[in-house]
Amino acid sequence: MDQNHTRPQANGGQRAEHTHAKTALNDSETILELVLNNIPQGVFWKDRNSVYTGCNQVVCRTLGLRGPEDLIGKSDDQFPALTREQAESYIRADREVIESGRPQAPIVEPLNRYDGKTIWVETIKVPLRDPDGNVIGILGTWRDVTDRRQAEEALRRSEQRYRSLATAMS
Repeated sequence: MDQNHTRPQANGGQRAEHTHAKTALNDSETILELVLNNIPQGVFWKDRNSVYTGCNQVVCRTLGLRGPEDLIGKSDDQFPALTREQAESYIRADREVIESGRPQAPIVEPLNRYDGKTIWVETIKVPLRDPDGNVIGILGTWRDVTDRRQAEEALRRSEQRYRSLATAMS
């Protein structure tokens, strides 16, 4: 009779451990999703064919998508907001990272938002590797550097006016 009582307790203990592990995994996934969706950078990942397999909410908002499910399974050339040149440039950079196994950073490039506004982003792309070290895609992040780029352009224009004025006065 003691043996019968021991077995259910062991199985019950295993079930409790399994439930605890499953809860911890769900909590970990929830935290990871919260982190990804609360950082101000766009975060995305693609497979070896430059097809999106995930992203955060910054990417979704920028492209006018309801959520990652609207992006998953698509490539850059399937988004109407992006020009053909932009899509080709993004895919070409993906290829270089995948084939070389080396990151590319920083890439400063234009990105057309869903509302037609063009912003400038500083992108970092790194190879996404499986546990065996094989490149299975890319992981990318970008941040909006439009304000910085506009300030740099204003400074360049101001310097050109100053040089022109100095040259005219000499």
